[in-house]
Amino acid sequence: MVRIHSGNVYGDNLWLWRADHVALAEGEEANFPEISRRGECKARNGLVVTKNAVNVTMVGLAVEHATEDQTIWDGEDGKVYFYQCELPYDADETFATDGRVGYRIGLNVTRHAAYGLGIYSNFRDHDVRVPTAINHPGILPREQEAGDGGGIELRNVFTVKLDNMGASRAS
Repeated sequence: MVRIHSGNVYGDNLWLWRADHVALAEGEEANFPEISRRGECKARNGLVVTKNAVNVTMVGLAVEHATEDQTIWDGEDGKVYFYQCELPYDADETFATDGRVGYRIGLNVTRHAAYGLGIYSNFRDHDVRVPTAINHPGILPREQEAGDGGGIELRNVFTVKLDNMGASRAS
């Protein structure tokens, strides 16, 4: 939905949402079957911050229902203050087996901070078991403060299974 290639970007109150709540009635055809994966609309990712996008800050970021990773963050010195994410309702088991997550920090990222990340699952159509909601290269040691030379710092992270089938967990 949104891809950031430039550094020093500030985003405030973004809600990136793919419509996947509608279940087709028995015998009803999709409006655009040639672009549908499992639902009516297709969007692989909600937010992608590329490796060239350094010093990107997001405040009040919501990313919901993309068909693959919801957020991918490959830029250094990223900061997120409040992240709300709901995994796609219409995912099948391949969402989990392909390693899809709600928030992915790239393996080459050495400095990133995110505060207040909540990732929800509500798998409507299949019993999807996501082993982790967040994928990251490492956690900032407790004795090191953010801004003291780097690290990955994630604080106040949680997952919730809202209803229906499946589950996800923070790690």
